[in-house]
Amino acid sequence: MQGLPGLEQELENASQLIAQGNFPQAELHLNLYRRAGGPSIAAAHLQAEVAHGYGLPAGFKLSEKFPPVGRREKYLFIRAWGYGFWSDVHHVLGQLLVAELTHRTPVIWWGENSLVSDPANPNAFELFFQPVCTADLKQKIGQLSIFPSKWNPDNLFGPAVNLWHGPESRVAAPFLFNRSEDVVVSDFYATVASIQPWIAESSDYFGLSDDEIYIRMCEKYLRPTPLISQKAEAFFEQNMAGRPWVAVHIRGSDKVNESPGLHKTNQEYVGFVDRIVELTCCWRFAAAISSATRSPMFRWPFPA
Repeated sequence: MQGLPGLEQELENASQLIAQGNFPQAELHLNLYRRAGGPSIAAAHLQAEVAHGYGLPAGFKLSEKFPPVGRREKYLFIRAWGYGFWSDVHHVLGQLLVAELTHRTPVIWWGENSLVSDPANPNAFELFFQPVCTADLKQKIGQLSIFPSKWNPDNLFGPAVNLWHGPESRVAAPFLFNRSEDVVVSDFYATVASIQPWIAESSDYFGLSDDEIYIRMCEKYLRPTPLISQKAEAFFEQNMAGRPWVAVHIRGSDKVNESPGLHKTNQEYVGFVDRIVELTCCWRFAAAISSATRSPMFRWPFPA
């Protein structure tokens, strides 16, 4: 098979990571192996070890089609991931998928570790979106069991706990799939792509791309508050309705540390916008700038 040495290296990487107890990273290499066309039978025993490491039985799959009979209501408590706004929204969308597939009621809480937190509004998610459920866990959390054990009724609604380091840090989504506790807590980012391999054929989400799943989650759950909707409509009517337009998102803030070449990337936007303007007889330009220090760089001579 063409590229077999590289595929074998993916299996070797997965095996080493399993030995270290790093099951999420091992699974990542197994997924890369399968996407590259590696024989599934060669990865089967390693996938079984990964499942066991997550606390999942052999052949475990997820489906929203078969809710457990007679089980009392259980919850997935989705805390803020604590990074950029849309990064946190993506985190929420992935966890809403997990909530459906595991038959749990989702409760979203963007508390003080959210970058958009507001002391006057304890749950910042509801500054932007309508609640996805009416459950009030604060009234009953003292009577419910919680996983992971780093969380308890006294700290569940507070700052981040061991997000990157320490006991029960970096808790990947599959660790939450088959828990018996009343409340499982998600505080670490998981992509839809990392959930897809666990979806059963019986599920309506089986076979969909991650983009298709994100679209379904957005349409089903993300309902902007009336105030946000009004502001969006007003902005559209004032700046975009009835005319061509170009919008540029100029990154700054935390992305400076993540992307060493960010300054060069931002500068290249100028040429793209110039070309768009040349090709368009009527246009508007708007820049969404993530950092105040970036604003002077983008004073194009275009109407805004």
